[in-house]
Amino acid sequence: MINIGQETTNDLTDGFYILDSNGTLVTFTGIEKEENAGYKGIDLSHRAYFQIPKQDKTPYISTVIDSNDNIPRMYLSFPILESNQTRPAETDGLTNGQGGITADGNVVGQSNTNSTSFFKGVVVASIEAKTLGNFLESQIHPKLDADIAFIDRNGTIIYTQNQTFIGKDYFGNDFQSYVKTILKDREVDLNNIINKALHSGSGLAEFNFENSSTTIAHDPSTWARY
Repeated sequence: MINIGQETTNDLTDGFYILDSNGTLVTFTGIEKEENAGYKGIDLSHRAYFQIPKQDKTPYISTVIDSNDNIPRMYLSFPILESNQTRPAETDGLTNGQGGITADGNVVGQSNTNSTSFFKGVVVASIEAKTLGNFLESQIHPKLDADIAFIDRNGTIIYTQNQTFIGKDYFGNDFQSYVKTILKDREVDLNNIINKALHSGSGLAEFNFENSSTTIAHDPSTWARY
């Protein structure tokens, strides 16, 4: 199953993993390679991509994480749930399987069932930050002179053309020193635009610097839950 998932998404993802209910790595794509043999059985229960699906029983998208091989990646995880449906006990002679009132006074309907989901583990897909950025850039029309950047919900730079900044905090000292150097006294205006983009929906903003004007478009990446 995970090999099929990898094959159908290999232009974006670089690996699929299955963790059991304790957070132990059970199997993964590439497990057959000798250099990967040591990864099977490692404990990943501390990772948010395991903890949150376990607690909430919902999918999860991570921020950028330095993996065991020191490559920045994002992780998408899905809980593996086992559903168990049971019908409440019915009292013979009163409900006869058709609904009614039990001996202790409870109302029982014909379709009255209890459903319980048991957490069995997670399926995880990984995406290199660089690969994600290249994919996003490929979506820009070739005649459009534009750059693209991707910042996660915590302000961590997931992708930018200057790849030395990938994984750094946009509002951290390292990157802000760079911004001040190239924008002189206009870094506050740019920071306000980025901060607004992180805390609001889609939008456009004009940024003026020296004798040029740039339109900055921002759009949130969200996970639809049904």
